[in-house]
Amino acid sequence: MGKRKIATAISAFILIFSLFEIFYNGLTLGLDFTGGTLIELGFEQEVDADQLRNDLAANGFENGTVQYFGSNQEILIRMPPQGGIEQATLGDRIFASVQAQHDGVSLRQSNFVGPAVGEELAEDGGLALLAALIVVMLYILFRFTKQFAFGAVAALAHDVFAVLGIFAIFHLTFDLTVLAALLAVIGYSLNDTIVVSDRIRENFRKIRKRTPIEVINESLNQTLGRTLVTSLTTLFVLLALLFAGGEAIRGFALALSIGVLVGTYSSIYVSANILLALNITREDLLAGDHRAHDFGIRGDDIAAAPVVFAAIQIADKAAGFTDQHNTCGNADWRAAGALDILDGATVVDTVETAIADCHWVVGTSTRLRKIPWPVTDAKGIARQVVEQANEAQIAILFGREDSGLTNEELRRCHYHLQIPAAPEYSSLNLAMAVQVVCYELFQASQSEPVVTAWDRRMATSAELDAMLVHLEETLLDGGFLLAENPGQTMTRVRRMFSRMQLDETEVQIMRGRYAVTAMLDIALHCEQGPVSVQDIAGRQDISSSYLEQIVGRLKRLGLLTSHRGPGGGYQLGAAPEEISISSVVSAVGEGVDATRCGGRADCATESDNLALKGVAFNASRKHIVTSAVEHKAVLDTCADLHAQGFEVTYLQPDAHGRVEVAQVAEALREDTLIVSIMHVNNELGTICDIQGMGALCRSRGVLFHVDAAQSFGKLAIDVQAMCIDMLSISAHKLYGPKGIGVLYVRREPPIKLHPLIHGGGHEMGMRSGTLPTHQIIGLAEASRLMQADMVKEQARLSSLRERLLTHLRQIPDTFIHSHPEFNLPSIVNVGFAGIDGETLLLALDDLALSTGSACNSTSVEPSFVLSAIGVPRDIAQASLRISFGRFSQAEDLDHAGSRISSVVGRLRGP
Repeated sequence: MGKRKIATAISAFILIFSLFEIFYNGLTLGLDFTGGTLIELGFEQEVDADQLRNDLAANGFENGTVQYFGSNQEILIRMPPQGGIEQATLGDRIFASVQAQHDGVSLRQSNFVGPAVGEELAEDGGLALLAALIVVMLYILFRFTKQFAFGAVAALAHDVFAVLGIFAIFHLTFDLTVLAALLAVIGYSLNDTIVVSDRIRENFRKIRKRTPIEVINESLNQTLGRTLVTSLTTLFVLLALLFAGGEAIRGFALALSIGVLVGTYSSIYVSANILLALNITREDLLAGDHRAHDFGIRGDDIAAAPVVFAAIQIADKAAGFTDQHNTCGNADWRAAGALDILDGATVVDTVETAIADCHWVVGTSTRLRKIPWPVTDAKGIARQVVEQANEAQIAILFGREDSGLTNEELRRCHYHLQIPAAPEYSSLNLAMAVQVVCYELFQASQSEPVVTAWDRRMATSAELDAMLVHLEETLLDGGFLLAENPGQTMTRVRRMFSRMQLDETEVQIMRGRYAVTAMLDIALHCEQGPVSVQDIAGRQDISSSYLEQIVGRLKRLGLLTSHRGPGGGYQLGAAPEEISISSVVSAVGEGVDATRCGGRADCATESDNLALKGVAFNASRKHIVTSAVEHKAVLDTCADLHAQGFEVTYLQPDAHGRVEVAQVAEALREDTLIVSIMHVNNELGTICDIQGMGALCRSRGVLFHVDAAQSFGKLAIDVQAMCIDMLSISAHKLYGPKGIGVLYVRREPPIKLHPLIHGGGHEMGMRSGTLPTHQIIGLAEASRLMQADMVKEQARLSSLRERLLTHLRQIPDTFIHSHPEFNLPSIVNVGFAGIDGETLLLALDDLALSTGSACNSTSVEPSFVLSAIGVPRDIAQASLRISFGRFSQAEDLDHAGSRISSVVGRLRGP
């Protein structure tokens, strides 16, 4: 907005000049408004319509429309009334003019037509347009403020008059198509203006220390990219219509093109300029906006009770609110309430001013002080405030953010309210302290505690089903589902919800993990005395309410002992060497309600991230080589690195998803840092020549990372012989526990990885965090079992694969996407022509199948892997990924093959 004065001058010039041309010279109205003559001509040879139009204009017949109809030998001329020529003879004179310049022309017909728009209709249309502008103003007025409403309507009027002015200046024909374009311009301009206004309003709330012009500038910069991309995309289409759409639509395309250009300009300079001219302020936007409504707390609600919130010696009462720290456990999500309170807080210089007329004073601090009066917490103070609020004026004091209240100031208070800060912060953020107190005041004022997001239990399967039934009824009543066939959409919705719900195995693993984590934490810290649940929850980032349930069960089974009173908590119920992991996991095997599921990152996904980002952040080379059919954990990581300045080469596989060594060799460069290729493709089962690629990379001094999530335990892997520098493994792919993975990193010569997670320096500094011992043991045992039976099991799976393929090959128009030679026996990817994949899945509801990998199973788009290997979209959408394993038997594969054959035949019809 630094050029807003120039922009104002330009806008004023455009409007004044446009209005002058419109009212002085008027618009060149087309036949829709004036009526005229329609003439049909036939030619013996093809004729150039543009040349014919120019010939007519040269002979004095101006503003006519000349277009083909039927063929290039048939011409339709629309001619408005011409000054000095009688309407009855106009058609004959035009025919004579054409006949004089073209041979073999015949007059098919010549008729006079009246105007399509009469005066009454024009007046009604003008009133409707005025009413629409008023409605737009009212809508924006209620959604934003009066300043935004005036700005939006001014921008709309600016755009409309600018388009009309250009048509008047250049005497362009104005007909109904141009009028339609004007209405589209209004919609386009309004949309852009609302997008920019939304961002301005949002930034006025978030950015507290800048002037209005700085906030508006920031908002315009944030939306500029979106505005320009939208405008250019629209212009490309309109220019194509303008130059290739023909005479009938040319006026529409031209008017809308002008409107898009002018509308883009006005959304940046006109509406925002008017906001500044009308002195928009942050207070205008916050008027009536109480974010604390989430919890029912507002500044005036608290002021209604005799409670004073006062901040002493604070330079900026809002300091730190937008950059708050999680200094008080789960308090960060309770931000609602603090903003309104801070905006309405009294900022005073002395305690005397703050506590004037107050009978009960509470001083806040983040640390314990050596003072002789009661120390309490926010919950205790809140109860007393609610009990005494009707009997006495109460003040709650907050000190300066960097040091808090002094001891001398605290001595003037009746209570010392301690709000503990996190160890890494020496003081508590002011907004955080206020929101903690506001939240506890609100909870204390309720007859029953309000259930928050952290306290809600998970829905049971029965409750989820009831919700889905209600959802289906609601969608049917609202017309969102076809009454004759609602099942297809609802089946997809049910499948989506069922995937989001933890199964019992996942819940058991989560319980066991948290129980072991709590036991290890107590063992490490019990030398100083009993360990409280709050301390464990804070150190391990576990919900304290969930942890209470876990330690309660551990205590009942004698694994922990509890100590009540000050300094109370939990200690081990036996010597550490007498407590086994299995006993801890068994103790919490059932009866615990999971309310929060947090913890370590997911298996091979984190492994892939650490391998690629870990070396990238420590390297000077900036080139990465991978393939277009890698797992999303690799592709999305590469995309993120590309955004940070790295160059990524994506190798295109063959028709079965196999990447060859020669392709890798061709892609390597002097600055290549790492090559990442999966051993077995997770959707196709295709195997790549990892050993050949490893030898190539080792000879060229390039790191080689292999995603072996699908192959580990199923194919022989020798990291030394295959020259593998890093290898990613996932436990659940070999029947181990979910949520644990491995990144093998070569020791000699050592590879230095930049850690993604910092903290305790675990795993030689590469991945901090308490180790989930039970999951590690599960992974190790699963690996041992898979390796012991690997050769025999793969031979068995190969015979099962052939049984399945025998069934599939008998189905006409069937395509096997998996590699015929280099494949993992347990994965088959097959496509069918002439049917819908989602319908096929719904019909095969007794089989566990998918149209892609499990990681992408919620997407309705065809598999990106199949698209990358050139499978047509219709075949890709009708493709199935079939996988089987150590518990699959021959009769299972026979049943699957016969069911697929039967369903495909039925869906294709006779």
